[in-house]
Amino acid sequence: MFWLSAYHLDGLRLDAIHTVYDNGAIHFWEYTSEKVKELSRKTGRTIHLIAESDLNSPKVINSPKMGGFGFDAQWLDDFHHALYVLLDKKGQQYFSDFGAMEQLCKAIEKGFVLSGEYVQFRKRKYGRSSEGIPGDKFIVFSQNHDQIGNRMLGERLSILISFEALKLAAAAVILSPYIPMFFMGKSMGKKIHFYTLLATQNLS
Repeated sequence: MFWLSAYHLDGLRLDAIHTVYDNGAIHFWEYTSEKVKELSRKTGRTIHLIAESDLNSPKVINSPKMGGFGFDAQWLDDFHHALYVLLDKKGQQYFSDFGAMEQLCKAIEKGFVLSGEYVQFRKRKYGRSSEGIPGDKFIVFSQNHDQIGNRMLGERLSILISFEALKLAAAAVILSPYIPMFFMGKSMGKKIHFYTLLATQNLS
């Protein structure tokens, strides 16, 4: 609330909200979203709360009146996973439950791909349907800091797939019914990777 009120930020993207556990009658995220909406009404400013969530649950973006947390939008990781594995077959070692074109179609049409079925990676049934939720509640991307930062050499998508495949990825993100997100420095592509690799070699 301090960042939003004192520094006039337009919103916050909150990391890994599924790791905040609260068994109270009013969950911490529900309380937070209500406080932010209160500030928004008071100041007349539109303030956005965006979640990164591993729950695959509409609860994240449903209003508190519907038993949700009240986030304005959330990242749609399933869209990235479905798209990436189709463009880079080596990606299945990271996302073993993805790889079918039908999954990308489901991501585009309905949101969550994993929506209640058994998931091999998690060894359990996982997720819930997001069918019917408006497109402006989801944010999609072809890469983000997690996918790049979790790689030993920090390879960006421009290193992993061809230029033709990159154009397909860009089209899928831009033409989707969701809010597109472009990772910082994406336009630099290989140049950034080169300097990252050079710095890594110098440090070693």
